[in-house]
Amino acid sequence: MNFYVELMTQFIDGDQEIRSLVMSLLSQVGLSDHHHYFPKELDSWDTWSLEGVDRKSKVAGLCRDWLEK
Repeated sequence: MNFYVELMTQFIDGDQEIRSLVMSLLSQVGLSDHHHYFPKELDSWDTWSLEGVDRKSKVAGLCRDWLEK
């Protein structure tokens, strides 16, 4: 679980290079997402309102909650 939460967190806060790397890693571990629904889902989250020194932990919490559903 921690592995996926970290990848999702890096994707949300990452630049284009990091996002490509994350999607490549997810593909290598078995994610089959030909229609790119996964990045669309992550991009739809309102993470811009999360600020402060604990932003990463807040984003990670959102990712963990989503994965647990």
